[in-house]
Amino acid sequence: MKYPLTLCAILLTMIFTAIADAKPVDIEKEPAEHQQIDPEKENTTDDTLGRKYIMGITGSFGGTYPGGTVAGVGDQKRSIGMAYTAGAHFGFKTWDTGAIMSAVEYARKTLVLERSYMGLPMTNTFELSFVEILAGYRHFMDMIYIETGIFYAVKTGDWTEHKKVGKISTRSTIDERSGKNEMGIYLGAGVAYPVWNNIAIETGLRVDASFLNAYAGNGDKLRSNTAMIRAGVSYTTAL
Repeated sequence: MKYPLTLCAILLTMIFTAIADAKPVDIEKEPAEHQQIDPEKENTTDDTLGRKYIMGITGSFGGTYPGGTVAGVGDQKRSIGMAYTAGAHFGFKTWDTGAIMSAVEYARKTLVLERSYMGLPMTNTFELSFVEILAGYRHFMDMIYIETGIFYAVKTGDWTEHKKVGKISTRSTIDERSGKNEMGIYLGAGVAYPVWNNIAIETGLRVDASFLNAYAGNGDKLRSNTAMIRAGVSYTTAL
């Protein structure tokens, strides 16, 4: 029994020595091209990196209703005149659902007053033009958006007054001292419908209300209130 026990001890010693000296076998990693890729993760983009900036052009058309004080003997009334704008806007998406917006627009507004003069009907039509600077916030709900902000309108160009008394019409240039800059708030809503990649067609409604008089003369102190249908195109990018 001595020799078998000795032989077993030698064999056990050799086995433990081999185990101690053994190195772990390196498992060759699967080549990257053969690794499985989750399609959902592959198509996921980091919103913090993409589609943060909004640029576009917009035009609008609608009506203007005069605010302020209208001189007269009690028969004076305000009528709706024409308004239109054209310009460009720029936005920065601070959140997935919101963006800080700014815009520069050329605006043309018409204020219309009706009253009597020496027993005859008289209509005064004031044609005003501005360069408007807007700043506000736009909130997105899928394709629908709502927005609000402030605007400052700088008087530009020659303003004219068309006066009609009875059947006699006259047109004159409004005195520079009678024309003023405007400032007010705006509120709008619309739809930005994606049509191709990062391009969207925008359409909606915007209402502007000024709290500064744009015209002061002959007893009238007038400011503009406008409601317009808007349409345009916008491009969203990460730049």
